[in-house]
Parts: sequence; C-alpha cells; structure tokens
Amino acid sequence: MPVLQERTFKRVKPQISMEDVKSGLHLIEKAKKPVILAGVGAKHAKTELIQLSEKFEIPMIVTLPAKGMVPDGHPNFLGNLGKIGTKPAYEAMQETDLLILLGTDYPYVDYLPSKKVPCIQVDIEQEKMSHRYPADVEIVADMKDCLTEWNKADVVVKNRSFLKACQDNMKNWQSWMEEDEAKADVPLAPEAVMAEIRNISQPDAIYSIDVGTSTVWSTRYLHLGNENQFITSAWLGTMGCALPGAIAAKKAYPEKQVIAITGDGGFSMVMQDFVTAVHYQMPMIVVLLNNTELSFIKYEQQAAGEENYAIDLPDIDYAGFAENCGGKGYHVETREELVRALQMAKSDDVPVLLDVHVDKDAAPLPGKILWDEAKGYLSFEGKTLKDEHRIAKFPPLKTILRRFL
Repeated sequence: MPVLQERTFKRVKPQISMEDVKSGLHLIEKAKKPVILAGVGAKHAKTELIQLSEKFEIPMIVTLPAKGMVPDGHPNFLGNLGKIGTKPAYEAMQETDLLILLGTDYPYVDYLPSKKVPCIQVDIEQEKMSHRYPADVEIVADMKDCLTEWNKADVVVKNRSFLKACQDNMKNWQSWMEEDEAKADVPLAPEAVMAEIRNISQPDAIYSIDVGTSTVWSTRYLHLGNENQFITSAWLGTMGCALPGAIAAKKAYPEKQVIAITGDGGFSMVMQDFVTAVHYQMPMIVVLLNNTELSFIKYEQQAAGEENYAIDLPDIDYAGFAENCGGKGYHVETREELVRALQMAKSDDVPVLLDVHVDKDAAPLPGKILWDEAKGYLSFEGKTLKDEHRIAKFPPLKTILRRFL
C-alpha cells in the first residue's frame, strides 16, 4: 500500500485589485443612503469596519452569527437583519441606494433591498460573489486589506442625513426595548430576564444561545461589546444547541464566564449533558426560560394562519434536576428571586441552572411585521374564533402597530 506523505498547506490571500477598490470607493462617495451588511467574514477586521462606518458616515447592520462584532452601543449600529432583527435595520435596507456586503453570503434575500440598487461585495471567497444579490463591484480580497485601502483614501464625508435619520429611528427602537425590559410582572417577562443577565455579565462573557424564543430575547436585549462572543445555530436553526455550545466554550476558554440561554423545549432535548458539565467541573450559568410550551413554534403557526397544535410541554422541576446531577439549581418566579439567583450563580464554582418561569404569552414578534405575516395572524384569529369560540390572546395593540406601521 502506498505511503502517504504528510503535507502542510497555507491559505494564499488573493491579490487585491486596486481598480476594483477604486470603483467601490467611487460608489461610496456618490451614494446618498449607503448601508453596510457585515457577516463573520469581516470579524477579523472589526476595527477597520467601524473606522469605515465613521469615516463615511454609513449605518452598520450585521448578520446574526456576527452579533458582537460591532458593539451594540455604537451610534452607527442598527442591529441585525432578518425576522428577529430590528425594525430600523429592515427599514434602512429598504431605503438604501447602495448595499455594501462585507464577508457575508446572507441567505434571507427577502430582507435585502426589494428593488435593485448598486451593490459592492467584498469577500475572500470568489464563489460567494453575486450569489444572493447581484453585485456591481466584486472585490475578492482579504477584508482587512480592502477596508484599510478605503479608510486611508483622501475622501471626507460629513453630515450624511441618512445616517442621522437611521440613528433617530434606532433611538426610538431602543426606547421600545427599554419599556419591555422594565416590566416587573409575574410571570416574568423574558425581556426583563435579559436585562438582569446583563447586570452580572463580564465584558468578555461568552453567550451560547439556543434556537427558539431564547434566540429572539437574547439577540434583542443582550447588549454586547466586541469582546463578547455570541454562539448560536443561526442558519440551521438547531434546537438544543445552547448547553453543548456552553460546554465547548468552557473547554476552549476555561477562564471566561460562560452563560447559556435556553428554553425548556431546547434544554429538554440535551439535558443529560448537564451531567457532562458537572463531571468535567465546568462552572457555567444556564438560564432556562420555562414557559411549558414550544413558544416559537406557537407563533410560527399563528403567523402561517394555522391553529396551534402539539406545542405543550410538561412542567419539569429543572432546578431539582440540576441538583440531582451534582450542580446547583434555582427556581425563579419573580424579578427579586432572579436578581438573587444570578448573583449567587455568578460566584458558584459548579454548573448552575436557573429555572426561570416566564410569561408564555410574551410574543417574539418580528422586528418588522410584513403584510404576509399580518394576514397569517388575522387568519389564525379567525379560525380560533370559529373553531374554539374565543378570541386568542395577542400582544398589546400598541406593540403590534409599532412593528407593523
């Protein structure tokens, strides 16, 4: 049998085309309403990305896997794009006259500009060019090299009115989010839970987020800096990913704080691995949002105009389960109990699970409710009234109108 020789390979950076860089710069200069959509392909150039946004006064949007690449508090940042993204991000994307795609092969094309606008795409992989949206300028290059060239160009952009309008829109959105976080009701509002998690989080904490409503609440209400890491199954939507993700994060970065945020549906799929975290002595905080149902599925059914079915889950004593595994468990029903439990969990030296009972009627509405979704909700309401002779409980009208209009 032939003997295979060991070989080493080194990725070769593509040679940047200065002509393409200049073409892209020309489009950026003449645009009135440019928008950046950045993905994980720009993570190693996050400093240069922010410099580009500030130099040319361009609002920044990120894909969900890239959350944390730009600090949530940056004045030019509009959050992430998509169904669980922000309304300002969606509206900026529909108003733009120049789309700048940086390191992303964003698959949800319905959230990209509905009309064809000029587009610049920068990526190190040529096969991604014009894959989702036709690009007028394609720059195959290392992201840091391209952005550095643009940043050192002798070009000045001041007082771009579109950026100011986006910033005002974002301030309005943030005021809505703050209203949600201030809720002190029982059962607990998931938004309030996220606000309290922020209070005990380290600047370089790693968040491992499950798929479901926990994705929505974490994405919108956790305020990340660019030292944080945000792990989730963004493209495949794999339920149960929070706990194994937290175990992997603690193995890779044992010195860092690791926080998993999951639901009872996702956690119950992999809960046996809590024993693994205990066995390998991996201190972490697992926040379980317990609403005894598959809540995200419930609202997907409603948005599709279907009646709810097969969404109920048993009310398990998850805190007791954690204790029986050798970790610590806290049963939480009020905001005061949540604050105390998080403070204790922060200093515990074993895996900790907080079984937080949250409002099952907290609706993970899209940042922007599209017309097809609105028709689905109306159809669901009609079927519920006809078949069950009752009116389904919906979010407050004020919240619905804010997201729809």
